[in-house]
Amino acid sequence: MRAVASSLCVPYEDWMQDWPIEVADKVRLAEFVDRCGKSEKPEHRLLTMELILASLDRAFAEGSTSDQILASVESLIREDSSFFEPVTGYWKCEESESDIFSITPWLRSVLK
Repeated sequence: MRAVASSLCVPYEDWMQDWPIEVADKVRLAEFVDRCGKSEKPEHRLLTMELILASLDRAFAEGSTSDQILASVESLIREDSSFFEPVTGYWKCEESESDIFSITPWLRSVLK
């Protein structure tokens, strides 16, 4: 996490329990998506996707999502859905029928 945080210029401290949620930034979504697509290290891609989904959830909650960002995130997820499953499973609330997060209905439709 420290390396990903440093490369994206976002805060990171060892005590941050929910790092992606704490540093989520809906304004920087395009940058995060671009970085995720270019990252060569699988663990960095996964952590960046966590940050993307946390940021996207914040954007959904505030009603400020762009179709271009949604299409880009969807493309990343669909390219390698099984790889991203540990992250997407959390946000799509696999263990619940409730829409716990603002992003949940959209993510479920992407992963059908």
